[in-house]
Amino acid sequence: MSKRLMVAVALSTALASAPVQAETLRDAVEAAYLGNPTLAAARARQDGLAETPEQARAAGRITAAADGAAGYDRFDYDRGAGGTVSASLPIWTGGRVSSRLRAA
Repeated sequence: MSKRLMVAVALSTALASAPVQAETLRDAVEAAYLGNPTLAAARARQDGLAETPEQARAAGRITAAADGAAGYDRFDYDRGAGGTVSASLPIWTGGRVSSRLRAA
């Protein structure tokens, strides 16, 4: 066998065995975007900054809390339970909410 024929057979065998993968620019950018830790950190930072205005608005919204407790005394056979629910809404914030919102 000639040297050219052997090279051609080896090359065709190598090309036939390797899977062909066509990648568009969009696929390449998406793969880089998903697999790059620097881009992932920047994306997380951007998501955190997007939450800042909502956190500023939350200072002027209603807040609610609930608490409960139960107990049992084995000597007196007493059972007790109690619970509280509370809600609060700031009437005046002294301009803190609007200032925080502008800063965000």
